[in-house]
Amino acid sequence: MPLHLDPYLDSGENLSILFTKPLRYFYQAEIRFVVVPKDDIRDLEPFKLNIGNLEDIASSIG
Repeated sequence: MPLHLDPYLDSGENLSILFTKPLRYFYQAEIRFVVVPKDDIRDLEPFKLNIGNLEDIASSIG
């Protein structure tokens, strides 16, 4: 779960943008996956990640 950043209390100087989001989105439940290559790569090729069916843990709103 991401760390929520309060713009009035936190400077955000030492936080990773990959795992933070604005406090106004606190109500949103999410899980983030970050894939970082071991070596620096100038041109990273896209890849697909098959996560399967999420019906047992997610629902459609709207």
